[in-house]
Amino acid sequence: MTKSETDANEYLRIYFKLNAQYEAYAKSLGVSYSTLSALRIIFEHDGNCTQRTICEYTFLPKQTVNAIVTGLLHHGAIRMVELDSDRRQKVIHFTDKGRAFAFEVIQTIKNAESKAMESLDENQSTAMLAAAKLYVERLRSYLLE
Repeated sequence: MTKSETDANEYLRIYFKLNAQYEAYAKSLGVSYSTLSALRIIFEHDGNCTQRTICEYTFLPKQTVNAIVTGLLHHGAIRMVELDSDRRQKVIHFTDKGRAFAFEVIQTIKNAESKAMESLDENQSTAMLAAAKLYVERLRSYLLE
């Protein structure tokens, strides 16, 4: 195996470990990783989030997103409001209960992410971000050749 193959495999292992951290946190809350991801998208796009928005950001299938949204509706965490411009599209809004839960959950994630980033020195964080961006750009170009 070449060094580039070994490094690519190591990067993939790191990527999976990162996702495993979010999965473990979701499980500690009693929700799925997919639900946690949807909550974050709804939170970040509050007042301007549809099921399509969640699909676009999470790459989850429509059926999965629909099941997540239906579950959140059932638990009283969200409400749906039809768009005036397209009655088939509904914007997702948190209820007071849902917003309080999402705020606590998402703020915990953001605080942990910030602390993890702050634990790196400036050179480490700058190098990590620059390298990750470049890797993603080049991977995309090589996959789409």
